[in-house]
Amino acid sequence: RLRLAARVKADGLELDSKANLIAQGWDAEGKQIHFVACEALVADSDWRDIEVVFEAPVLMTQAFVMAYLVGKGQVWWDDFLLTETDEPLTVARNSGGRSGGESGYQALARGLASDLPWTFNAEEALDRAKDEKRPILVYVRCTDDRGGLPSAFRDIRAEGIAFGDDGYAKDLLFRAGALTDRAVSAMITRRFVPLCLTYHLGTQGQGQALDGWRASSSSGRSKATVDRGVGAAAPGSLMIEQSGRGEGDTWRQSVPGVTPGSTVTLKAKVRLADLARSSQFQARIKVSGNGRTTTLAGEVTVDGVGDWRDIVTSAVMSADAQTAFVEFAMEGKGKAWIDDVELTNGEGGTNLILDGGIDIGIADDPLAVFGASSGDIVTPALLAVGPNGKVTHQLHRIGAISPDLIDRWMRDVLRNSRRGPAPRTAEDALLDGDLAKARSKVGGKKDSSARLLLAQVALREGDLDEAAKSLRGLKEPEAILQRGIVALRQGDWESGLREFRAVGTDNPALAAEAAYWSGLCEQRLGRLEAAEKTWRVVAGETPFGRKAALAVVRTGPRPWLSESVRQWPEDPKSLEQTETIAPDAFDGPATVRLLLELQRQDGS
Repeated sequence: RLRLAARVKADGLELDSKANLIAQGWDAEGKQIHFVACEALVADSDWRDIEVVFEAPVLMTQAFVMAYLVGKGQVWWDDFLLTETDEPLTVARNSGGRSGGESGYQALARGLASDLPWTFNAEEALDRAKDEKRPILVYVRCTDDRGGLPSAFRDIRAEGIAFGDDGYAKDLLFRAGALTDRAVSAMITRRFVPLCLTYHLGTQGQGQALDGWRASSSSGRSKATVDRGVGAAAPGSLMIEQSGRGEGDTWRQSVPGVTPGSTVTLKAKVRLADLARSSQFQARIKVSGNGRTTTLAGEVTVDGVGDWRDIVTSAVMSADAQTAFVEFAMEGKGKAWIDDVELTNGEGGTNLILDGGIDIGIADDPLAVFGASSGDIVTPALLAVGPNGKVTHQLHRIGAISPDLIDRWMRDVLRNSRRGPAPRTAEDALLDGDLAKARSKVGGKKDSSARLLLAQVALREGDLDEAAKSLRGLKEPEAILQRGIVALRQGDWESGLREFRAVGTDNPALAAEAAYWSGLCEQRLGRLEAAEKTWRVVAGETPFGRKAALAVVRTGPRPWLSESVRQWPEDPKSLEQTETIAPDAFDGPATVRLLLELQRQDGS
């Protein structure tokens, strides 16, 4: 056990600067076999101590220590130390959160859509919907990080989940592209009860299969699922069922990074039922070394039906061990429920199976209250819940590519719900998404306010030519901004850039929005450095400042659907082909009509 430590201070660090002290472990053959890092320094600081306590692998013969700085600023280092110690191991830090080494731009991006009045409790949302006579808009997201799940139940930022988590990354794109759109966010705030729910892919999504457990063969005689009604200390367990006699499938989870030479202990609770004669259940520990085949290291066999019982087996990892495998298998016909699975390294050690078994703390399917299942949702997704508390509309896997589609979908939900107060003015009708009402309330007015409102109605209806006609000659900053957006949607990047630069700075909110769109125009024109510089200037705790921060960290933004497939991103290899729209009650002819409506005069 080693302690790596130093003293450090920093000055002039920028939002994306980071300094850290790391150590690589090397074996006698010059191969890197280990890596550890202290807590990163991401903000200016006077002298402070940083350290990490870790266990060196048996084959590690030397440590290569590096102190580094990424980004602008100055860092001073002193009092380096690498020594043996008996201190407790450093708890692994999640990269989520500023203190964990996240850049300032990433921290800002977490706040996307934080201005919306979210609730995170389904029962509370149902009560509010009944009292306020509004439908519920359920924003469904997922994560691979079970440990960070509780933070997602409290805050849209979900700082317990790593920024690079696959589900969270798609969540950010969706918030940036659709939920932060001005028209969409206004409708959410005024017409819906917004509810954010998060589920863990391993225990609630993917058709209820348990993440981490994989069949080592495919006999077709056995299956493994999550049984939500059965558990040892609380409902929820892994259930293996084998329908035929003989040897079935082995359900395995790999645990990389085990300590060579150490003793690991497998513990679990098992319950058997419906066993045929001579049938039994086995739990095994296997180990795979460097260049060696997998060998059996520990095994325990259980037979006879009955209530929950404890099973324990231990194994010594070989000197070249790299990966341990925990395996469960049925021999013969029957059912086995497994719960509270642990693989520990030494007495009182940390459970090495991060996503194995079903923990007591894992909440049940968050969508069950609405008669839906996370296993049927492709996230990120939007669900509309009606007065009866059941899902009425679904929109799956939208990604960040089209606020226009979200706008249309939400207006369709509201058109069918017939709930909420009637808008009093044309401006209210526009914010509520009732475009026909907004147009009728304008009547025959020709003043600049009326023309601006009609242009915004036309823009949301997809009639860019009508929007441009209504905006022609208007000199108000909002009208100039809208002219820039029309040019942007038409692919006229230079004209859009000129309009956005003409918005001025008298209105800070409009100035920030104009700067954000300016960066997108510069990016479209191939001026990538200028685009990033523009976004860095506007980045901050405002709706468009947070979108600009996300653009800086290369996770977004994406323009509207009509442009996203054709020109985003510059590198075609990084285009995410799986971002598609899958509305419920798919209607082929209606889809063709809608595509024709969206077609522009030039055929694009």
